[in-house]
Amino acid sequence: MSFTYAQLKQTIQDYTENSEPSFITNLPVFIRQSEERILKSVQLSLFRKNATGVTTTSNKFLAMPTDFLAPFSLSLSIPTRIARTSGNLSTPLGRATSGQEPEATLFDVSVNGRKLGDINNDGSVNVNDTTGALQWEGGTASAEITAYIEGAMNTYMLANRAAYAAIGIVFSGEGDRSFVEFKDPSFLQSYAPSSDTTGVPKYYATFDVSNFLLSPAPNDTYNAELHYLYRPASLTAGADGGTTWLSENAELSLLYAALVEAYIYMKGEPDMMALYDKRFQESLIGLKLLGEAKETTQDYRVGQVIREKQ
Repeated sequence: MSFTYAQLKQTIQDYTENSEPSFITNLPVFIRQSEERILKSVQLSLFRKNATGVTTTSNKFLAMPTDFLAPFSLSLSIPTRIARTSGNLSTPLGRATSGQEPEATLFDVSVNGRKLGDINNDGSVNVNDTTGALQWEGGTASAEITAYIEGAMNTYMLANRAAYAAIGIVFSGEGDRSFVEFKDPSFLQSYAPSSDTTGVPKYYATFDVSNFLLSPAPNDTYNAELHYLYRPASLTAGADGGTTWLSENAELSLLYAALVEAYIYMKGEPDMMALYDKRFQESLIGLKLLGEAKETTQDYRVGQVIREKQ
């Protein structure tokens, strides 16, 4: 059988033979306490979900979902970037000065006898495409040059990567996914003591009830995907006719746990409270067998799951 919210409330009243107003008022509390007890006693893969987010450059914190309980994995999508030709692409550009070409950069690659970029005598910079056609001409400000290379030019080169790959330009990332390892916050502090240290995050930890801590701090914006154990919505949050997975599939555990909470409230007979708790523990055996054995294995590879004799 299964319970709707109204049916479970009525069943608790029938078992306890109690219709006193304050008792009825506290029925939702008994049910929520029961759900919490089950959730903390059994690991059910049904209560796993994915959430996505985006890291912020140089910000070591990543917001966690409001229904988060425990992590399973965190991964970052590494964006495709121009890696290098014979050297770093943007850093030497930032050191370029009037009349001096940056060394070992994109500008070192020639197409049809013409470089992909050049610094003119007046200090302005040209950036060309694979045909040698001028794509951009700008001033001497290194920040402006770097922003263009990492922005519009990067986008253009990704869209025409085959042509650029043919002349030796390497692309990094290619949409790779990097998994971040879960550690204690103290480990993260030891790994990257300085808040100025940035890079692709390798480790994460629970910082507080609302945030994860990343180390090192992200050097870019990364799309993050978190796989985690979540707190399902309570049966009491819905209408009287509503149900939840627990009320439909773990109805015995939910009922007997609620009866234990009800008898604690009523200061009921110890023998009845012990009986209801015993029935609750017995119901948990089947639920744990489902959540921690049958759901996580397959008979074809590991054989049938067999519980030890009681």
